[in-house]
Amino acid sequence: MEAYALQGLGRLAESERAFRAALRETPSDWRLRRDLARVLLLQGRRGAASQELSRALALNPRLTPPPGFRIPR
Repeated sequence: MEAYALQGLGRLAESERAFRAALRETPSDWRLRRDLARVLLLQGRRGAASQELSRALALNPRLTPPPGFRIPR
C-alpha cells in the first residue's frame, strides 16, 4: 500500500523503493512487478521498466500492460 500511496503523491523514487521492498518479500508477485514497471516508466527509465514488465509477463503471460506500454504480439 505504501508504494501505491507514494506513487499517488508523485514521490516516485520512494515508491520504487517501497515496491522493491515488497518484491523482496514476494518476488513472484506479477502485479507488483507490473506496477513497479509503471513507476520506472514515469521516471523515464524505459530500459528498467521494460525489464520489469518482461519479468511480470513471464509470471503472467495474460497480463494487461500498464498505460504507456505495448506488448508486441
